Amino acid sequence: MESLPYIHPDLTIDESPTKGRLVKATSAIKRGELVLKDGPYAVVPALLIDEPPFLLCNRQGCSRRIPREYAHTSPHRLHRCPDRCLAEVVWCEEQCRSKDTQRHQFECLWLKKTSREIRSSYGDTEFVLLWLIIRMLINRHLKEEAGSKAQTSPPNGTSIEPEVKGFDTSECPKQQSVQWQGSHFSRRGWDSVWNLEGDPSFFSPDKVKHWHTMTSNYICNGILPLKYPVDEIVDVICKIELNSFGLYPGVTGQYPVISTQGRGDYYGGGIYPTAAMFNHSCCPNVTHELDDFGRRHFRAGRDIEIGEECCISYFDLAEYPGSTARREAIKTSWNFACDCRRCEEDMEVPGFLQALNLDI
Repeated sequence: MESLPYIHPDLTIDESPTKGRLVKATSAIKRGELVLKDGPYAVVPALLIDEPPFLLCNRQGCSRRIPREYAHTSPHRLHRCPDRCLAEVVWCEEQCRSKDTQRHQFECLWLKKTSREIRSSYGDTEFVLLWLIIRMLINRHLKEEAGSKAQTSPPNGTSIEPEVKGFDTSECPKQQSVQWQGSHFSRRGWDSVWNLEGDPSFFSPDKVKHWHTMTSNYICNGILPLKYPVDEIVDVICKIELNSFGLYPGVTGQYPVISTQGRGDYYGGGIYPTAAMFNHSCCPNVTHELDDFGRRHFRAGRDIEIGEECCISYFDLAEYPGSTARREAIKTSWNFACDCRRCEEDMEVPGFLQALNLDI
């Protein structure tokens, strides 16, 4: 079985003076073609208080989405932590729980000792952010520990970077990674995370100070054997803030917008290091959606010409039909001003939305 990511052989990474790194097509790509598949370095589920449509299998190599109603209608189908560290921690089957034992031992200890205090002092959003960081650091720690022992898996046989469950390789020919040698597309694991854009200079001093405080109090506090410096972890937080993806059941980035029905409700978040190279456009030429195991599929939303930049939408276009709302959302969440063709030209919203008197 081939591993993720899969990258279309006619994609390359280029640089722009204004945008920085970007993804470009080196030959024409037809509408509907798969251009990239990426798996998460780490994901976390949405909190139950937000009533997400799905739970997530806790094993990072699975991340199967589980209908939330199973918690009430079929509780026997959920495998929970014996220590009940957090209600959101479930596995889709006993085999996944068993394979996840070593990794979850670290996570479980951290959740039991810190989750209530973080949520009480800083709120759920900051808790979820720190939980994602902890999962990333545990993955890194276990991989480094296994490497130092010259092993491909820990003593109990649990794979550190497990197989990609449910991954269909029928559309993915064998990759020739030599063509991307030296670029971000050639990086894997923690190396691909660390190579992402983002550092404290992108954020206000007050926000960076806040992250320093939380990191010192809840990550670099001796609970787990993670010997990473506070400054380095804050850098990772900056990268997550700029590059993470939300998990939604529907398609993101269909353009033109032909329906008021959006991509559905949020059920988790994660970091997809290879896919993070795509820039945003409010009139994207690439769509993305998730399969049942948290793998993100990117397809050409229309024919893409040779030399054209491949762009995605960072948000649900049906949710922000007006240009002012889009610009504000982009500036608030990603700290840049969109200069895509649609924003530059203030293109008309679809006819079915015009009657709503939206600001375009």
